[in-house]
Amino acid sequence: LWEKAIETFDGSKLPIGKREIWLADASRALGKLDQEIEHLKAARRFMPTEVPIGLRLASCYLENQDLLGAEAIAEELLR
Repeated sequence: LWEKAIETFDGSKLPIGKREIWLADASRALGKLDQEIEHLKAARRFMPTEVPIGLRLASCYLENQDLLGAEAIAEELLR
């Protein structure tokens, strides 16, 4: 279902950050953690003050066993 949704997805009406969150959600549903991380990183560039995005990205880094990535995000969130 998610694969079909991605094929037909028209994100042109969404702000870029929101579109990246949608794509991150789709990547999660498809079990593509690396893609989810990339979309969350892109979303943070457009929505840097959104703490939930940072927390989700840090969680993905931990899930991917990238402790340094998770630590870097945690430090950014604490600033």
